[in-house]
Amino acid sequence: MPMQEYKKDPKNPFVNYNLGSTYFVECNYSKALKYFFACNEILSKRFSDSTFLYEKDMMKRIAQCLLEIKEYENCIIFLEGLLSEKDYINYTDLYYFLGECYFKKKNFQTAIENYTRCIQIGERRDYISRQGIGSYIPLLKIAEIYAKENKVMEATRYYM
Repeated sequence: MPMQEYKKDPKNPFVNYNLGSTYFVECNYSKALKYFFACNEILSKRFSDSTFLYEKDMMKRIAQCLLEIKEYENCIIFLEGLLSEKDYINYTDLYYFLGECYFKKKNFQTAIENYTRCIQIGERRDYISRQGIGSYIPLLKIAEIYAKENKVMEATRYYM
């Protein structure tokens, strides 16, 4: 269905978002990025002074796609830029994905800083967010890091 809509109106940002979301659900992250980037470009030209709710979700999905295809440096650059904007500064999920990038790069201290930021912000209802991303999920990731570093007491504290 989204492809039929796309063929009718390829310059519709919401159609591009939906098509990207379809590919995202199918785990075709490269194709999802193609349509998310197209959506973002259209939104930037037409609606540069406002942010739509689906746009915030799309930004989170772009980060997830970059993470899934192991583009950690690009994901870090993307997220750090996004998190400097007022519309995204308290989007817990974005800090989590930033933490994941640093975790994958074995920069554990920076990963911990970002997971800690998730806990500080907490669970949010003003963004489309995964349950637990502002509470127990980053706690488990911090515990995992301390366990990897053989810091048993710190790991135990975060597991509890």
